Amino acid sequence: MRRLILLSTLLVHCVVSAQLRHGPRLGVSVASQTAGALFRWSGLPKVGPIIGWSFDIPYTHQVGIRVEPMVMSKGSWTRNDALNQNSLVTLRYLELPVLVRLDLDTTRGGFFLNGGAIFGYWLSGKFVQKQGGSVVNEITYDLSNANKRTQWSIALGLGSQAKAWSWEIRAQSSVDPFNTLIPSRSLVYALHLTYWLPSNAERKAKRDAKAAAEGESTE
Repeated sequence: MRRLILLSTLLVHCVVSAQLRHGPRLGVSVASQTAGALFRWSGLPKVGPIIGWSFDIPYTHQVGIRVEPMVMSKGSWTRNDALNQNSLVTLRYLELPVLVRLDLDTTRGGFFLNGGAIFGYWLSGKFVQKQGGSVVNEITYDLSNANKRTQWSIALGLGSQAKAWSWEIRAQSSVDPFNTLIPSRSLVYALHLTYWLPSNAERKAKRDAKAAAEGESTE
């Protein structure tokens, strides 16, 4: 956990000092757990929120790196029709995706591809079982003695970039199981929305243009 915080702080410092684009990121996750292959869906969709911050680091004209610390909801939803019973698992993770962005079209509103690795740290978890709409069992997981709270995932995404906003549909699947007793993987499909704040260079250009316009008006 300490390493994740230090790495996040270092990346944020580097990005901000370099005057690169950044902004708040919100999304909706649709999650499941599966013991099958990567990106293979199983069960019913467990919906949850995503909140974080996105940093875009340009490398070339069409390639960049995105670093996106966020809190994400994962989990699963299974149903027993014979018993009219629903079982819901909610898992909250602090995640740090580091992705390579490839612009397919450099014009405004063009599409881009994202792909890379995600380091996750398990923050909290809960199991809720409902019978006919009523809660019959509820357990909050005690993580103080958990043997494994970290999780690595890989992600692939497709999105579109405007001047101030971007959206992305992303799929991510954990590559390591929870433990030897629970060999399932976390699978998440999500819609991400990012609002890009003006960079320092953009704000400076706007101030210079305004000052130039005011100077011309007084002549």
